[in-house]
Amino acid sequence: MSKNLSEEELLENQFKILNRKTKEVFNPKAEEQRIRLARKSTQFYKGKHHPILGKHIGSVPMNEYYAMNKKYGVGFSNDDEFVKYLNNKVLLPNGMAANKI
Repeated sequence: MSKNLSEEELLENQFKILNRKTKEVFNPKAEEQRIRLARKSTQFYKGKHHPILGKHIGSVPMNEYYAMNKKYGVGFSNDDEFVKYLNNKVLLPNGMAANKI
């Protein structure tokens, strides 16, 4: 005989699973590795120009991108002024900017 879960119990279980997965993906120990990979990616793309996407500006670690996406909204990366600020004030000093805007 199967137990039927209420909608509240299903939501609670989903949040438990999501929280566990989030902790696995966004753990602080992996942060240094993400920054190192972003710097490596930046060095690889430095001075290169993609025929469709254009000039590579910089590399942002995954968790930082999602945090900015949550804070500033989905279209934040389309705002030229924001991208210029992010590149010159955040990415460039941390070695993650491929080109200065």
